Amino acid sequence: MYTCCVLMSVTGDGGLGDECNNNADCNGNANLHCEGGICKCADDFELNMETLTCDKKPGGLGDECLTDADCDVEANLECNTSLDKCDCMPGFEIDPDTLQCV
Repeated sequence: MYTCCVLMSVTGDGGLGDECNNNADCNGNANLHCEGGICKCADDFELNMETLTCDKKPGGLGDECLTDADCDVEANLECNTSLDKCDCMPGFEIDPDTLQCV
C-alpha cells in the first residue's frame, strides 16, 4: 500500500493544516478538529483531494441517508428511502460474518 502526504497551505485562521492546541483553534464550520497539534478533517469527514476541503464520508450499512449519494456505493450500498437508511443494493445481501453487502 502506498501512502502519500498532502501539502496544505497554512492560513493561520484555523484552516486545514494549521497548528492548534484544541478543537476551538480549528474552523468547525469547515468540518475540522485538532489532532496531534494540526487542524485535520473531523471524524466522519475525509479530505477531498480535488477541493482540499473536508467532505462528509459516505454512510455505512444502517447509517441514516436521504439519497444514494449519502451511502458508500463502493461498499454496494444505496439509500433505502422507505427506511432512510443505507442498505444493500439490489443483487447484494448482507454477509452475516462480515456484515458487508456481498
